[in-house]
Amino acid sequence: MGYGSTGNHGANYWRRYLSDLEDRNLVICKPIYLSAANKNGGKSGQRQGSLFAVTAEGIKCLAENTEKPVEEFYYPKGGITAESPLMYPHRAALLDVLGLIMGLEKKLEDFKVLKMIPYFRHENTSTENKTGFAIGRVEVLQDDGMPYKSPVLIPDAIVKIRIRDQLRLVVIELHRKTAVREIIEALRKHAKAIDTKVFNQKFEVPNVNFVLSIHMDQSRLDNTLKHIKDGDFPNFVRYMAGFNFATVEELIKGSINESLYQLDGEKGRIFEDFWTNGG
Repeated sequence: MGYGSTGNHGANYWRRYLSDLEDRNLVICKPIYLSAANKNGGKSGQRQGSLFAVTAEGIKCLAENTEKPVEEFYYPKGGITAESPLMYPHRAALLDVLGLIMGLEKKLEDFKVLKMIPYFRHENTSTENKTGFAIGRVEVLQDDGMPYKSPVLIPDAIVKIRIRDQLRLVVIELHRKTAVREIIEALRKHAKAIDTKVFNQKFEVPNVNFVLSIHMDQSRLDNTLKHIKDGDFPNFVRYMAGFNFATVEELIKGSINESLYQLDGEKGRIFEDFWTNGG
């Protein structure tokens, strides 16, 4: 699945290219609309760009050209779907973040993305599934919901990487909640998941996982950090190095391995080789 913004440089070229692929039934397209007014003057309901996803025919074409089996490729069999069309900007932003991580393979030595699973990829969705219930592949269950509303934790994406001989699991939370209290509750659930190692067990990584807390609004991120420092996340210092923060805009304008930072202001090192760099 990819994201095409009509405001990017060279947009006309990509519009023609993607339109040709769509005409040939190799991709499908879904328009993206803003869900609220933004600082640049965009209004709710204003078209922002388009989401594109490969089709079954596109997968066959990829398999032929890469000489790989069709089974190695994933595509959304039900098309590009969401509970509301206004959720697509969030998905587009997530794709931006995942694309930046994939780009590190070209920038960093001995860096490899082994697995990348977004929240909208599901399992148990075949016709053989009698319940008809789709389970997100990134979902994990915690022992109980206390003191939270639900024991289910659903991050926005899971990325499994290898840096030299180190395996590392990165859990991405691209916050949609507007209330800081709900954002911090989500981060506290991630801390519990680190303690219980549920993500590491599910995705077979020996060490504790890391969490990227990514925000689409700078003021909301600033407010979240302030509340954590003020004590709304007890004992956060224990998880300091494991939680990195940034906005989507910061990651796009900078480099994802340079723009992440910890609560104490130190540079985030999730995508670095700790041992080579003295960690």
